[in-house]
Amino acid sequence: MKKVALFLVVFLLLLLSACSSGVSQEQYNKATADITAAQSQVQSLQSQVQSQQTSKDAMTKKNAVASAYAEFFDVLMYPAWNQVGITPRFTYTSYTDWLADMNNRAISIGDNELSNYVQQLQQGGQTATTASYNLMNYCMSKIEGNLK
Repeated sequence: MKKVALFLVVFLLLLLSACSSGVSQEQYNKATADITAAQSQVQSLQSQVQSQQTSKDAMTKKNAVASAYAEFFDVLMYPAWNQVGITPRFTYTSYTDWLADMNNRAISIGDNELSNYVQQLQQGGQTATTASYNLMNYCMSKIEGNLK
């Protein structure tokens, strides 16, 4: 039994010395430094990916807003398209339906200034004419601002 225990102790000592002589301290330190550098690089790349995702999300939102104003502008132009014979993308059975859709779109966009201009359109006459030009200008500035 003592011979087996002595053999195991000698075997373990030989095994440990073989393991320790296989990799130098310098190689170990270099491998550790390489792992640390790789982990830093992974963190940096993750930060860059997150930043790019945030930018993409912001651009997607801005494009959706610009698109909503462009569609509103297209609806606003419905009477003009009809007057000059251009087939509009939207059709309405009456002027009232067109105004109701304008109002609903302004509410959907959530822009109080847009809603105020639509209310001015509903008043008719010179107020409506001025409001329609103000709406054109306002929509174009919102589209441009969101596409920058």
